Amino acid sequence: FTTPSGGNGQTSLLLSIANELTENGGDVVVCDFDLAYGDVAFFLGMKNLTPHLGNLLESPDYLSEEAIRDHIIDHSSGIGVLVPPRSPREGFGLDRSKVAEIILRLTTMVDYVLVDMPSGLREYDTSLLEEARYVVPVTDGRIGSIKNLRYFVRMLMEMGIDQDRILPFLVGHRE
Repeated sequence: FTTPSGGNGQTSLLLSIANELTENGGDVVVCDFDLAYGDVAFFLGMKNLTPHLGNLLESPDYLSEEAIRDHIIDHSSGIGVLVPPRSPREGFGLDRSKVAEIILRLTTMVDYVLVDMPSGLREYDTSLLEEARYVVPVTDGRIGSIKNLRYFVRMLMEMGIDQDRILPFLVGHRE
């Protein structure tokens, strides 16, 4: 899940889908890839944010299934969550390519991996988007947001992401 601009319901939509998949028996892990300002834990009302991705990356075997599972926090809904550090300063310091490796490794471990991406698109996000089964750009009904979504989808296609894998989602307009 990604968005050309923030504050439009991306995290809420992602968590609703994660909850639905979990309720239907899926083994779901949500990874908050907004390493500095992620909201997944906040939206789920999670207080204990240890262990987090920063701790996992300190482990020499950070790609092992055991190490990854040890860092997934189980939410009461049944959703597993990989959270970024609490401090934006720590989040900015994480090696995003290693976090992307962890996310790709997760795809071999569970039924569904849903990734809450930061708004916009950065060079280090492209490997995740290229490997994703589906890319879900989320936007609201404001004219500027829709225009940005159009440019965003075009850019994804120019990156080589097949149009059939891009599932734009428009959330209700808020006044």
